Amino acid sequence: MYKGKTFESYHNMEGAILSTKRSQLNAPGKSRSQLYYYDDQSTVSLVEADTVIGRFEQSLTSLQFGSTSQIIIPNQDFVHNVCLEMELPDLTLDQTLCAAWGYGIIREINYSLGQANVSQLRLSGKSLLQCILRECETAEKRSHILRVGGEAYTGSNKRPIRATIMLPLPFSSIGATQKKPIDTSLLNNPIQIQITLESADKIYGGLDARPPALTAGRVFLRQSVLTDRSNSIKSQMMANPSMIYGYPFVHRQSTSSKYGLTSESQNNIELTEFLESDLLNICFSVHYTEDQTRTATGITPNPHNSIMCEDVELLYNGQTVFRCQGNAIDLLSGSLFDSGAPGTPQARINRTTAPYTSSQVTGHVYQIPMADVKAMVYDGQYCNTSRYSSQTMQLRITPRNIDPNDTVPKLCEAHFTYLYSAIAEISGGVVNIQFS
Repeated sequence: MYKGKTFESYHNMEGAILSTKRSQLNAPGKSRSQLYYYDDQSTVSLVEADTVIGRFEQSLTSLQFGSTSQIIIPNQDFVHNVCLEMELPDLTLDQTLCAAWGYGIIREINYSLGQANVSQLRLSGKSLLQCILRECETAEKRSHILRVGGEAYTGSNKRPIRATIMLPLPFSSIGATQKKPIDTSLLNNPIQIQITLESADKIYGGLDARPPALTAGRVFLRQSVLTDRSNSIKSQMMANPSMIYGYPFVHRQSTSSKYGLTSESQNNIELTEFLESDLLNICFSVHYTEDQTRTATGITPNPHNSIMCEDVELLYNGQTVFRCQGNAIDLLSGSLFDSGAPGTPQARINRTTAPYTSSQVTGHVYQIPMADVKAMVYDGQYCNTSRYSSQTMQLRITPRNIDPNDTVPKLCEAHFTYLYSAIAEISGGVVNIQFS
């Protein structure tokens, strides 16, 4: 952490600035007051901070499947990451567990950044994993995220069944480019996170009865603690109420899932829920509906088993915005924009009766880039974004069955996440979030 003069503007999506009120920025003779270090400055005073992991932890208030727990993060330190660790009871001989069950058991998370101008922000379980995977630079890293998120099991086990997942909040980082932590001491109220669990049928297979609850669940943080908390910029902001701490981030919006799609044919999907804001990216994945829950015959769910899509076209008011014939989206979805190319291996439980076996399948999470990164002109990530009003987008996709020899249409569903540029302006302990 640094305290000194700087210039780090809103276009740096990984930075944080402290400025005067907007009304003063444009006033004659007024200049922007900065309190963070930048490399074009000649002087700076260093503020020491220790980075710790696991010093703060809080157990879920309810371990029952289908219940909701509330986590309160104290407003006193710099928070980097929020992780959730879960443990399940031992499996019986006729129970199975899907791959990455830690993500599969999350129905949604809702969070609020202290006292803010917006209500709680929501991320669905499907969006949660999409956001994590798109920040991974390699297929190996994405595969490891799924393994740490819960191994697939095909019967009784010899060791504890555990999963650790990351909750993709605005200040969380999983990629090589690390976001700066948010200074929670500037908030009047603590950060609150609500975690809602799915039913056991969403992750368990086999014919034996499913357990009613987790055996353990806890949230822990990666955070930075000032050696001398009197060096926090909070005291300076209290002395000068006109100062604003700006935290730029990418806002993720989970939309309603789209049901009733079919594989091996073109599907037209109306997208009407996006904000009138700076749209950076649209992430989506298509899944077999039959994979989303345990069947009466005990077939194991595979909630992350997303299938390949071809002939992807996005239209806005009838005008083509993005079109990739065949499987060309595999190129433009990954290597040419940010990260998170499709092709993540994961385990699938095969048999419907014991003894069970598993095999590897490939999951596909796609993203449609809506912004150009002007890295040659600006430091950081200044995105030239298009601003779409609240009219209609239409997405045309052709999902393909996993088995290339299988041409029988299967019922599918699609899950979407919209990503926008955003900034949280903190003044007087209150957060004003702007999605543009």
